[in-house]
Amino acid sequence: MSLYLKYRPQDFDNLVGQKFIKDTLQKSLDEDKYVGAYLLCGPRGTGKTSTARLLAKTMNCLNKKNGNPCLKCDICKNFAEERLVDIIEIDAASNTGVDNIRELIEKAQFRPTLTKFKVYIIDEVHMLSKGAFNALLKILEEPPSFVKFILATTETHKVPETIISRCQRYDFRRISNEDIKNRLLLISKKENITIDDKSIDYIIQNSGGGLRNAISLLEQLNNGGKIIFDEVIDKLGISPNSQYKEFFKQLLENDSNVIKTLENINSSGKNIKLFFKGLIFYIKDDILKDLKKGKSIVTKLKVLQILDETYTKTKNSLNEDITFLVGVLNIINREEISKENLNKKITKEKTIDTDKKSNNKEIKINNSEV
Repeated sequence: MSLYLKYRPQDFDNLVGQKFIKDTLQKSLDEDKYVGAYLLCGPRGTGKTSTARLLAKTMNCLNKKNGNPCLKCDICKNFAEERLVDIIEIDAASNTGVDNIRELIEKAQFRPTLTKFKVYIIDEVHMLSKGAFNALLKILEEPPSFVKFILATTETHKVPETIISRCQRYDFRRISNEDIKNRLLLISKKENITIDDKSIDYIIQNSGGGLRNAISLLEQLNNGGKIIFDEVIDKLGISPNSQYKEFFKQLLENDSNVIKTLENINSSGKNIKLFFKGLIFYIKDDILKDLKKGKSIVTKLKVLQILDETYTKTKNSLNEDITFLVGVLNIINREEISKENLNKKITKEKTIDTDKKSNNKEIKINNSEV
């Protein structure tokens, strides 16, 4: 069993982050106040599926207390052993068609065998087809009293408004670095894994704010109960701060040698996108340090802005290497580009001014003729 599944929270107290959502759901569970459908939205690895499972389990728990499952009753035990047939998890990516949803609706008419509520957890619900959404809408409008739906999605904008309006919506935020770090330290301690703060910071930096990703990286990097920083750098293809520092220095000084440095990074086999991601984080931290010291951050902020825009462009780029090269060239030539843009602006304003004067002359001539 993977570490992520092994340490998946069994109650709300152990759910990482999302305090407002936890408090709200626990209050409604404690008071036995439920709605027909819930919609959990947010980035990957932020606890949506774990929350859906906890919600389904707790509303059916025989001895829940303070909005938490007891973990001891038959319902909780069967759920932990994946033997509870009344809580059904569906991956919408694999069941996109209208026929899949119609089959679900037919089965939903039958009362649960063991639990109070039959619960359908539909993950990545935005993957459903238009016909499937229309079919789902019918049962969401008039669900049987013993059926609950919990929908989860990473792309809320793809879910029809008609579906959203019939759900109680919860928006999950990225988990804070501090919360991820505390969870990684807890797992490391229980698994007898030795790891230093520097390695944890690098794991978090490359997790994209997702706890699942961070735990998976921890598991991948574990080498016989030890995680060594040099191995983290090597396995993740991350560059040391010294390399980021030198590259950033060349960018600030408009040093054309930065192109050669970029070529060396490419030829070394490093993932260029990962390098620039690390560089962006390095510059961000450097700017925050300067802010605390009261130093000017104008130039550094401009470099960061161009890099961030360049990184975003790679999502739709045919060639990431060329996109990053263009971004670097824009940075080291930013002063010339600014002058050129300024000259264009001045020329444009002069042209407009000349046109205005010409028009005024024509008006005066016409008036004098009258």
